[in-house]
Amino acid sequence: MVKRAQDVSGASRPCRTAEPTPADETSGAALQKMETLLSSGLAALRAVRPSFDALYAVLDDGQREALDDLLAHGSGL
Repeated sequence: MVKRAQDVSGASRPCRTAEPTPADETSGAALQKMETLLSSGLAALRAVRPSFDALYAVLDDGQREALDDLLAHGSGL
């Protein structure tokens, strides 16, 4: 399934949702897909990290605690 997503620059780009690996796909192809997925995720994280750090720096202690709890319980960090 292809959706449209916006990157941090606002440009629209296609993205794919997770799809099951076909049974006839080679191990090498599956590993390549995983590498691409992880690389894309890391690039996205690196793109938003400076903005997140700037926001986190201006939160008060209660807000930081609430955000820490949310991320720890909501995303499995």
